[in-house]
Amino acid sequence: MRVRTAEIMPTPKEIDLSEEQVVTVDHGWFVAKLEKPIYADDAGLVDVGTKFAEAFCVGVGDEPNRIHLQRDRTMRDEEYALEIEPGEITVTAANRAGFMHALATIDHLRAGPLLPVGTVRDHPRLPIRGLHVMVEKIHQLRAESILSLMRSAARHKLNTLLLELGDRFPFEGEYAVAAAPNALSRPELRRIIDEA
Repeated sequence: MRVRTAEIMPTPKEIDLSEEQVVTVDHGWFVAKLEKPIYADDAGLVDVGTKFAEAFCVGVGDEPNRIHLQRDRTMRDEEYALEIEPGEITVTAANRAGFMHALATIDHLRAGPLLPVGTVRDHPRLPIRGLHVMVEKIHQLRAESILSLMRSAARHKLNTLLLELGDRFPFEGEYAVAAAPNALSRPELRRIIDEA
């Protein structure tokens, strides 16, 4: 399988992948059980092991063919390392953001169930990487489209989103006159905030 790093956005700092040897990650794989789930500092987010199991459509267990997640608190914030080899994928990071960036890279590398054998190591150059969307200028942009843009930004390892709503904000009370007829509803705005 040929991997062209130009197709991976952003390109990892260190990448050494085989052009010939691949691993088939199918239902015979498992995410290794974690002694302590890895959550974000914020409560309510799904733990990293569950996110990996969902992304690969695999279970959690200690059987062969496993995806092993390990913490290394000496790594930089958002840094990760991937080692893909037959029978095991090892993902190392210091925090949830690093694990999620590793998952985004895996998603870019995958061709269906196939992953190239090799290593990837990466960390962001800048602490803030974002997207600015002027919702007020794109009147046809609805909540679902905004959510889709957010998910795409996350897959590309962006960590900041600036939504400029203007008259699309769901103003209420004496300010309701400032809201456009196609303003987002309060539940839509809540959903966008929760997803972010």
